[in-house]
Amino acid sequence: MYYLHIDKTLKTPIHRQLSACIESAILNGTLKKGELLPSEDQIGRTFSVSRTVVRRAFLELSRFGLIDQRQGQGHFVKQVQGYPDLLVDPHSYTQTKNESIKSSFILKEIISSQDELPLMIGSFNTDKLLRLKRIHTSSQELIFIDEWMIILEGSKSLEDEKLILSLLDDHRLIKESILEIQGITIEDSLLLSQSKNSLIYLISQDFHDENGRLIAHYKAIIPSSKTQLSVKVTAL
Repeated sequence: MYYLHIDKTLKTPIHRQLSACIESAILNGTLKKGELLPSEDQIGRTFSVSRTVVRRAFLELSRFGLIDQRQGQGHFVKQVQGYPDLLVDPHSYTQTKNESIKSSFILKEIISSQDELPLMIGSFNTDKLLRLKRIHTSSQELIFIDEWMIILEGSKSLEDEKLILSLLDDHRLIKESILEIQGITIEDSLLLSQSKNSLIYLISQDFHDENGRLIAHYKAIIPSSKTQLSVKVTAL
């Protein structure tokens, strides 16, 4: 269960955190088709949560068609239909070495590819993250993202924060206020965005170039529109 992790200090519901971890593990190949998932009791005991919470996570995954339940046997990974390959082959990007893009712009590209506002955004292996919490829409409806991760190249600065706020404001995602901005670190790929009609996943694969610099490739997968966005970010 190494791919599962929860943080009870976050406002994101525990079942949502669990389902996001399992989704990520399925989509990045950690969990294979037909693999048996840990039982509700096992997960509940490990994280000291109720079976009801774990069951809600499993129901959410079943609704997305990622797992199914076999009577008396448990929950198994289902084949995910219609998803392109999620992992980036680093060798195929050697020719674009000098085309590094500031990953704060990933957000703008992804949001402009959607028809609906995202409900949840997660992130992956990096220590260069900002968390934007509890963002409201113009209708006063709370978008329950709670952990909105934006990946930055280089250290966080006031200019970076202004850029992010500008990008979000451009797309009218902020109508009231951002209650908190802070740097955090989180492990593993997570569900990037979920709207009523589409799912978006952001998968990362890190490796080092010939000079030992860390290079991260990020691919956003938008199955409903058959769209893929790929960018490369080189660590400073």
